[in-house]
Amino acid sequence: MGTASKTPKKTELYQQMKLLVSATLLGTVLSGCAAGINENQYQQKLQSFIDEAEIAPKLAGQDEVNWWQQFNSSRLNQLVTDALAMNHDLKTSQLQLESAIARLGGEKSQYFPQGGLEAASSNTSIDKTITRQSSANLAMNWQLDLFGRISALIDAADASAMSQAEQLRHLKIEVISSVVSGFVSYQGNMQKQGIITQQIEALQQSIEVLTARVEEGGASELDLNRTRAQLSQQQSILPEIEYQLYRDISTLALLTGRLASDIKMENEQDLINMPLNVTLNEPSNAIALRPDISRALYDFSQAYSLSVAASKALLPDVSLSGFSWSFKFRK
Repeated sequence: MGTASKTPKKTELYQQMKLLVSATLLGTVLSGCAAGINENQYQQKLQSFIDEAEIAPKLAGQDEVNWWQQFNSSRLNQLVTDALAMNHDLKTSQLQLESAIARLGGEKSQYFPQGGLEAASSNTSIDKTITRQSSANLAMNWQLDLFGRISALIDAADASAMSQAEQLRHLKIEVISSVVSGFVSYQGNMQKQGIITQQIEALQQSIEVLTARVEEGGASELDLNRTRAQLSQQQSILPEIEYQLYRDISTLALLTGRLASDIKMENEQDLINMPLNVTLNEPSNAIALRPDISRALYDFSQAYSLSVAASKALLPDVSLSGFSWSFKFRK
């Protein structure tokens, strides 16, 4: 009798354990598949947003895409490349875009049934008798978008992601323009420094000549003092130019994510004297391609979609519960 009563309990315990393990494995597999699908969709969506944020496909002329390459400066081209790869503001904006796309994926997931698997186990001891209790629960719920509230939230998230993509494109344009401006400013200040240095040398030579002529009586003291005043004036300009040179180096270092000591510049004054001609393939679309205008339109679209979602929230929510299953067993 003892053996006969003990066997059914073991069989029941075995079946319950089997069900628990099967449910756990099923939930793990489903969550793993869902994670893989979401990751693939996320990467595809990210690439599509980046493609739409790039201005190059919307422009046809080489001058419009890589206009700074007209300077034919390998150093300038490298600075632009480094800035696009290592600028901290660009990295932050890129992460913000990825976050916006992730929020969009979260909103889209509301179209599908939601659920989860919970499993728990506990041990209790009473009068030296150990009792083990295990439980599992699997529930699914599907909220129907009968009135369009979820669709409006998805539209708002989509507009938010596109707005962030335009912000990234705007920041890229600003970074490239600032790098070119800093490079040209540095070359210009170097040229200015060279001119001032030549003027100082010429004034020093003039002072030597005037000093000799004053001693000989061939020139007045007034002319000598005027020349000395001009020399002092030119010498006072040099510290300001040196400050401007350091400012340009610091600006380039900030834009490229480097230290000022890591920026090595050469004298390329001949390059900046070259004429820079940028020809627009479609001038009528130049305003429409501005990222700030596009971002304003997306922000308006997001606000409108959120207002629609808020109005739809006043309507009833309809959802379906697929199934809810749970069991407990003791040993």
